[in-house]
Amino acid sequence: MNFVAKTFGELSKEELYEILKARCEIFVVEQGMRCQDMDDMDFVAGHFFLEEEGKILAYLRAFYDQSENAVKIGRVLSITHKKGLGTMLLDFAISEIKKAEPN
Repeated sequence: MNFVAKTFGELSKEELYEILKARCEIFVVEQGMRCQDMDDMDFVAGHFFLEEEGKILAYLRAFYDQSENAVKIGRVLSITHKKGLGTMLLDFAISEIKKAEPN
């Protein structure tokens, strides 16, 4: 398993496809979300994911909210539930975000 942190422009086509597929599987199919998932925030968000052999196991995105002067973390998804993958990814993302903060 590999933890990955990338900007939108750094994502490969394959990574983006796997991310969107995972978001659809969890948010639309499993949770029945009835709103537009692709909301243009992907372009400015940081994308954090746990992958294995090209498959997304867990994913989240984070972005800077200028109005609140804060980084916001969006929904966290895990393809396999009750294994702690979402928590592990959240810890990784917070660590990476803190490294990127200006002092």
